[in-house]
Amino acid sequence: MHLRLSLLTPFVGDPMKLLMVVAACLLGYGEVGLWLKRQSERPNSWVKWDDNPYLKWMQDYSGDDYQRAVKVGLETIESRAAADPPSVSRYAEWMFIWQRCTELEKNFWDMAMDMS
Repeated sequence: MHLRLSLLTPFVGDPMKLLMVVAACLLGYGEVGLWLKRQSERPNSWVKWDDNPYLKWMQDYSGDDYQRAVKVGLETIESRAAADPPSVSRYAEWMFIWQRCTELEKNFWDMAMDMS
């Protein structure tokens, strides 16, 4: 479903809809990366930083470069929405896409955590 949203959304005429699809992934990975880093710093945490097979992934998504990309993504959403304020119905469409994509991202992470 997420792939279908990513592939079909650009053809519906509102570039902000595609931005909502991409932002759900961009922001989600940024949050997960930061969360894993914070968790690994807690005493007796089940999340281990050292010797973790996903260390490079965690470093990348919690790192400064990716977090700057997240900031740019948020600024882009805000500036585009400010430049072309949405109607109530257009905003509802954005929210539907955002909620659906974040739900799909959450389900992806839940599935991964259930398998660990």
